Amino acid sequence: MDLTKNKWLKFKLPYRIVSVFKTIALLLGFYFSIRIIYYLFHVQSLSYSQDLLHAFASGLRFDLTAIVLMNFPFFMLFAIFSAKHFSSIFAKSIEILFLVFNSFFIGVNITDIELIHFIGRRMSFDFFKIQSDIAREIPSVITDFWYMFALQIVFIALFIYLYFRWIVRPRQAKMNDKLSSHNYIISYALSYFVFLILLVLMARGGLQLKPLKPEHAFVYQNSQYGHLALNSTFTIIKSHKKNSLKKLNFYPDNLVHQTLNIKPTKLDHDLKIKNVVVIILESFAKEYTGLGHLDEGYTPFLNSLAKKSLSFELGFSNGLRSIEAMPSILCGIPTLVDESIVTSQYQANDIHCMPQVLKDHGFYTSFYHGAENGTMFFDSFSKRVGIDEYFGLNEYTGPSSDFDGVWGIYDRPYLQYVADKLSKQSQPFFSTVFTLSSHHPYNIPDKEKPNFPTGELKIHQSVAYADDALKDFFHKISKQQWFDETLFIITADHTQKSSRASYQNFFGSYRVPILFYSPNYDLNQWPHSKVAQHVDIYPTVLDVLDMPYKLTSMFGRSIYSQPTKHYVVNKDGSSFWLFNGEQVIKYNPVNNNQLTYKFEKGQLESIKAQNFDAWSEVLKAYIQYHHNSMVENRIYNFAGDLTSSKSADKELTN
Repeated sequence: MDLTKNKWLKFKLPYRIVSVFKTIALLLGFYFSIRIIYYLFHVQSLSYSQDLLHAFASGLRFDLTAIVLMNFPFFMLFAIFSAKHFSSIFAKSIEILFLVFNSFFIGVNITDIELIHFIGRRMSFDFFKIQSDIAREIPSVITDFWYMFALQIVFIALFIYLYFRWIVRPRQAKMNDKLSSHNYIISYALSYFVFLILLVLMARGGLQLKPLKPEHAFVYQNSQYGHLALNSTFTIIKSHKKNSLKKLNFYPDNLVHQTLNIKPTKLDHDLKIKNVVVIILESFAKEYTGLGHLDEGYTPFLNSLAKKSLSFELGFSNGLRSIEAMPSILCGIPTLVDESIVTSQYQANDIHCMPQVLKDHGFYTSFYHGAENGTMFFDSFSKRVGIDEYFGLNEYTGPSSDFDGVWGIYDRPYLQYVADKLSKQSQPFFSTVFTLSSHHPYNIPDKEKPNFPTGELKIHQSVAYADDALKDFFHKISKQQWFDETLFIITADHTQKSSRASYQNFFGSYRVPILFYSPNYDLNQWPHSKVAQHVDIYPTVLDVLDMPYKLTSMFGRSIYSQPTKHYVVNKDGSSFWLFNGEQVIKYNPVNNNQLTYKFEKGQLESIKAQNFDAWSEVLKAYIQYHHNSMVENRIYNFAGDLTSSKSADKELTN
């Protein structure tokens, strides 16, 4: 019997399915092209190596998964539509929606080529939760990054053209097959069955046990290759309705507590400090300053103030965005996930923050930020943490000429306004002041531009302007009676673009200035840590004020706590890293991989694994404490039997 003549066994692949695979191939080509451009813009941190080639190759897998996940409903409809269907208004509307949807994400991926310089990672869904802040910057972004905008137009126009040229026109010419054809009913059924299975496999990223996740991209010693392998479509999809943190069980709870907990410090002092002012300098990366550098950078005043302060050469933020700085500085809660607690599903967790503690001790509390009220949820968050009054753009009473045209009030007039307001506050008071002018697009008054160096990066001139405005602010408040009785903490919310090679790594992207200054007192007189992070500010302030802090978290510790061997913990891709002042231990829970680096003269040097078991224990305990305390809503009260642990006697962690 000749089976080839059997009308039930003849095979014909429907062209509508062929057109779907052609569409996938077309989109893959665009995503790969964008990755090449991404590489060219980041070539300094992505040197040619085997890892680079691997990142490009594995990137195709992430691209394929993102394309299918995003377009799954479209592809299923396109595979079902016949020639007659494609001529209907409904089908044409679906096709237009498909083009709009994919054009948008092509644009997003191109945007991320530059945006990653600002947020330190690929875009995630929480980025769209601050859409009003994003919208405010669109005009300046188009002006400053016009080449990206032009690239978006070219890519989107080319995509639409090629889609009609390679997909729509051939489909119109070849789609005369009918699903009801008896000659090919078995082959059609088989084709659609295989098609569906292939789509599912592509959507989950392969046959591995668990679907593809962003964590799977970070298998390289240099995390920048992981960002290269990813695409923004994938990270946005995977972060939307992201699953809750999973509880970890590296160690028993009592061992975690004993490893991280420290005894409250009791400083022997008679400091007569009544007030506390926290000054957060927008985007003031440490590399822009003269702190620890041979040159003075762009901050002569901050440099001079540091000489009279307890200043940290090794200071670190615990986040890469302003919305992540507030919880770490005011509440001692770091950002060890891809979303700030302010907008995450853990935003309703119980938090016990410095403003509320001081308020309970009779302090008047206030927050000053010259941007539009509602920016980064600062106003609502400040109320939650115990701030009595929030002063934003709505409350500013100066002339309209003080407005920078994008965000809010220029730093010089705003800090003068803040100086007047502080002087009218009842004592004792706790105030947070957040500057603005060094935020993109880095606007400063035209008449002041000749007074400051332009620098290598556009932000440098605005940093110099903000530093000078800070000098005028201190000059004005130094004449007030309350000035001598005040503790000032000066830091930055996060870093920004880098021009110094030694800062262009996961370690340098968190380095910010941290200064403790009080006009009448030498805060260097007591033993203190060489390293500090944002989450250390809260317990340190309570130490200096001689206040109990039973409910502070174990994420941070006072810089005066003993022993002085402190550490910093942050996140890089799917890895977490700990810095103890000399070495960096980097651990990836996904693949249980650990790397070690030696820090010397501002540089990180990869070294072979040595005896870092004790520090590895601290890092794992820290990660476990973070995840479990968030899930259980017990950031400040850790459960477990605290009476026995062989780690309790370790000098390293007591």
